Amino acid sequence: MTELERRALLGDKTAQEECTEKGIVLPFPFCGSKAERGVNKRDSRKRFGVYHTIATIQCKICTAKVTMAGTSIESAYKNAERHWNDRAAPPIGHCIDCANVCEVGDNLVTCDIFERDMMPDDFCSQFEAKEGEHIGMDKR
Repeated sequence: MTELERRALLGDKTAQEECTEKGIVLPFPFCGSKAERGVNKRDSRKRFGVYHTIATIQCKICTAKVTMAGTSIESAYKNAERHWNDRAAPPIGHCIDCANVCEVGDNLVTCDIFERDMMPDDFCSQFEAKEGEHIGMDKR
């Protein structure tokens, strides 16, 4: 995986746009499988006086897909890739700041989800901000 793809998967919109422009299709976010261009076809309906072409990006494993239209096959695939590559950044935070912490000790915190002790400065894979706190927001 390249640095560009890593940044795109973490929600960097500029990196996602750059991947789309370069024709890079990111892995499916839920199963991690590679995606591929699917079958395209000409739409039978005219829209605004122009026939549209349909393009699909589809996960190889779980068959999740995005189908988009365009005035040409290239524009249809670009629209599908843009939609496929667009994803929100996952919330990132330390275990000590997570709403799922149920006990705080001297050097450990207990996670309500995993039911085990974690280091307070570990990054939480199930992070949820505590009520009233906003991630990435300036607290002025």
